[in-house]
Amino acid sequence: MTGKKKSKNWILFVILACLSCCFLIMLQPIGDYLVVQDEIQKTDLIAAVSGPEYRILYASELYMKGLANTVFFTGGFSKENNRIEASWSKYVAETHGVPGEAIVIDENAVLTTHDEAVLLKNYIDAHPDTVKTVALVTDPWHSRRTR
Repeated sequence: MTGKKKSKNWILFVILACLSCCFLIMLQPIGDYLVVQDEIQKTDLIAAVSGPEYRILYASELYMKGLANTVFFTGGFSKENNRIEASWSKYVAETHGVPGEAIVIDENAVLTTHDEAVLLKNYIDAHPDTVKTVALVTDPWHSRRTR
């Protein structure tokens, strides 16, 4: 390699290293922006966004602590899991102490967070006297867009 080419490669390496460092430094603030968490308080309904089982478990834990009288799960048939997700969520919650009569499920298919929000809104609209506040259980990085 000639001296000029080595020099250009070295400069390019330094620039890329600096850009990489800047990117890494920005990851934490970006991640922090995505996370929104409210103080947990008693609500009329706990709604768990479909997904990993730990969301069901956390919703169940909140119910068992007396933070709501009702838990709401959504989810239609999952080919991947070969089950109806809302029914599975109910089963898991029941095995963790939530009584069946305290669980409401909507087995309509959901593909997006928006789909789940629509089903939840429909349930809330159908129960205006009993549901005025909702605690939403989801992942921290998912919390800002579920607001």
